[in-house]
Amino acid sequence: MLGTFDLVHVQNWTLIWRPETCESLIRNLLTLLKPGGFLQWTESDPNTNRLIVAPGSTTPSTEGVEEIISIFNNPRPDINHEWIPRLGEYLSQPNNADLVAWERYPVRKELQMDWNIGSLFVCEELGAAVRKSAKTEQEVAKADTLRGVMEKMAVEMMNGVGIYSEVVVAVVGKK
Repeated sequence: MLGTFDLVHVQNWTLIWRPETCESLIRNLLTLLKPGGFLQWTESDPNTNRLIVAPGSTTPSTEGVEEIISIFNNPRPDINHEWIPRLGEYLSQPNNADLVAWERYPVRKELQMDWNIGSLFVCEELGAAVRKSAKTEQEVAKADTLRGVMEKMAVEMMNGVGIYSEVVVAVVGKK
């Protein structure tokens, strides 16, 4: 697989990626590209996550969605989101890639409720990662609690409540 792709797209690493692993991660991703290939990376900025309610919904419960937003903003003690607005800086470090584009753009309003499908997938992955890495009974309990919150959030989403990230950061680098 090394050196075989014209394009590598990376997305939604917000909850698992740590800034100190940045350089090695980008170098590894770039090894997948042919010379002249492109690395495209998009991330929603969790600092812009908002609770939304679909028009016509009548006072639905929002407890699960509010809790998930809180978890997105602080998933684990070793994770922070300071790297997201600076993603282009990481990509354009010496010996990485030539920076072609670095944008922050708003997510279109008509995609707000569709954004929730992605949020559910991210929650499922987060729950699996927390459960897999649990080493103590307390961590297992936290994973089980997270699963319950996700189930509550799914019901709320069916009733018109959702998570909407207002801003996406996108970068493109050329090898």
